[in-house]
Amino acid sequence: MNTTYSTYFQTARAVAAYQERSYRNHLRRTRQLTKRIFFSLAATLIAVFIGILTTGFLSRAQASSEPVHYKYFRSIMVYSGDTLSAISSRYMDNHYTSVQDYIDEVCEMNHLQNADDIHAGDYLIIPYYSTDFH
Repeated sequence: MNTTYSTYFQTARAVAAYQERSYRNHLRRTRQLTKRIFFSLAATLIAVFIGILTTGFLSRAQASSEPVHYKYFRSIMVYSGDTLSAISSRYMDNHYTSVQDYIDEVCEMNHLQNADDIHAGDYLIIPYYSTDFH
C-alpha cells in the first residue's frame, strides 16, 4: 500500500509541477505577446506621426504661388562711354538691395579691382534673374 500511495503522490506532484510550468509558460507567452503588440502599436503611431508631419511640411512648401527665379549669367561687350553704373541700370533687378551690391558682384566675377577698370571692347559676365528655366 505504501508503494501505491507513494507512486500516486509522486504522480500527483509531477502533474502539479507540470501544471505550474505550463501556467508559468502561459504567463510568459502572454507577457511577450503584450510587449510585441505594444511595440508594434508604438512603432505604427510614430510612423503615422512622422508621415503627418512630413506631409504637412510638403504641403506648405508647394502652396507658394510666387514664381521661382533662376540666376543666369550673360556675356556683354562694353561700348565706348559705358560704366558699371550704366550697365547695372540696364541689367539689375530687384534681387539686389543696391546698385553697389550689383557692381560689387560684377567686379568679383570679372576679377576687376575697381569699377573703372572697364574699357570699350572688353567683355563682362553679368548676372541676371529670370523665371524661365533654361
